[in-house]
Amino acid sequence: DPVTGSIHCVLGPYWGRKLGKQKLTAFQVSPRGGTLYLELDDANRRVKIQGETVTAMTGTLLA
Repeated sequence: DPVTGSIHCVLGPYWGRKLGKQKLTAFQVSPRGGTLYLELDDANRRVKIQGETVTAMTGTLLA
């Protein structure tokens, strides 16, 4: 995963509290890094993540 959304669900609220912000811009520095736009919803304990994507793989789940 070139840009790890799951870790930003932890980092977003951490830095949001430190900086007193509800909207943050994050850049993951990795070989295929990317920019994420985070919006914190403290009342519902949610982080809205936006950014550009590239489909790397598709598949089907069988029941």
